[in-house]
Amino acid sequence: MKFSVLFSSSEGNCTYIEANGTRILVDCGISRSRIADCLHHFDVTFDAIDAICLTHNHIDHVKALPVILKRHSIPVYATEGTFDALQSVLGDGLPDRQCVVVDAGNSFTIGEGLTVHPFPVPHDAADAVGYTFEDGKSKLGFVSDLGEAPMMVRVNLRGCNGLVLESNHDPTMLEMSSRPPYLKQRIRGRSGHLSNQQAAELLADVASEQLRYVVPIHLSHECNTIDLALYELQQAAGQLASHPEVMAPVYPSPLLEI
Repeated sequence: MKFSVLFSSSEGNCTYIEANGTRILVDCGISRSRIADCLHHFDVTFDAIDAICLTHNHIDHVKALPVILKRHSIPVYATEGTFDALQSVLGDGLPDRQCVVVDAGNSFTIGEGLTVHPFPVPHDAADAVGYTFEDGKSKLGFVSDLGEAPMMVRVNLRGCNGLVLESNHDPTMLEMSSRPPYLKQRIRGRSGHLSNQQAAELLADVASEQLRYVVPIHLSHECNTIDLALYELQQAAGQLASHPEVMAPVYPSPLLEI
């Protein structure tokens, strides 16, 4: 299995995964043209994409969806709650024939042997999920927006060879920011976003000897820095037997193989 975080921040998110000849996107929160430019780095076009898996309905995860659906016949996988929320925003821009409803906790298969397992995550969105992806040889865990990591999340992320993990903010920078009190409370709340320290603690808890790569995502431009996020995760990774490589947020990231 190979994967690349094409882009990730509060402005937009999209990740590319390929395994056993199957190619998918997780979220499409930047413009279609920017996604296409990123895919070009790996000699991939939209015509080769077999599916899009959505984590939730927020605009920084679905921005390009209307344009993609108009130009390509790519099936979109999401929970019923996510589709319901998107219908109210996109209306006719979400064709039923391209919508595949998934249930958190129930695995499904895309293409030739890519098993996808959605699981619930605590976030202030309609029926938000994280994912694991398995191809029979390796396992990739993906959690993008969540305010805390309950046991359900931890159980699903154990045994991964690669982790794409939210590391959104530094608590001190958040408190000192110019953001209004209600937004600060939302971000640090149980349905908000993981801090660097929370991400590091989660990594330390779920990591196994098979873990090779950790990719931090969804870093806040105003309330975080790359150095702070990397420091916390690298401190945690340094205590692990597998000594996974914590990748610096560069977009698109290298096509990492696990």
